[in-house]
Order: sequence, then C-alpha cells, then structure tokens
Amino acid sequence: KFGLLVAESEDGIEVQGMPVEGENTPESMILAVLEEREEEVAGVSREERVAARLAETMAVRVGKSLKPEEMVDLVDRLFGCSTPVLDPFGRTVIVTFESNELEQRFR
Repeated sequence: KFGLLVAESEDGIEVQGMPVEGENTPESMILAVLEEREEEVAGVSREERVAARLAETMAVRVGKSLKPEEMVDLVDRLFGCSTPVLDPFGRTVIVTFESNELEQRFR
C-alpha cells in the first residue's frame, strides 16, 4: 500500500520490493513505518500518518543536486498533489515574494 512489498516469516519481516526513487534502505523505511505506528495524532488516520512518514523519508534532501529533468518531474509531481503548498506534516512548501521584496533581499 505504501510502496513496500513485504512478507512475514517466523524470523520477522522480509522486504521483497520497495520504491526505486530515493536513497532509503529497506531498514530505514520500515523503521519509519514502525515509529509512525507508535505515534498517535488526533484526527489523522494511521494510514495518513504512515504515508506522511514515508513521503518524508523519500523526500529530496537539502543540498542534493538534481538534473533538469528531475527538477521538472519534481515540480510536476508537486503540483499534481491535492495540497501542493504544504508538506505531509502541514509545513509550507511554497513561499511567494513580491518583486520589490526580492530586490530588497538581494541588495
């Protein structure tokens, strides 16, 4: 459901498949899911919390260089979301400035 294909065994959980995007290991993704299951957030379903945590773990990290086509894909996917101005945790993603504000900031 969240991009992980897992199978339970007597010894634990085996990751049989995961999203290709991102630089995460199966361990880090499973730990994020397990940590999210422990947290309770009023008014937010477990599925939404897990999805938000997985989105956070797969996010492009600050300072990572992207190719032009990756940048275009990222922006296209952002604006394909139902709330492109917020991240999964409700934090602002897009900030707008008036021209004069930009001029003042870069003087």
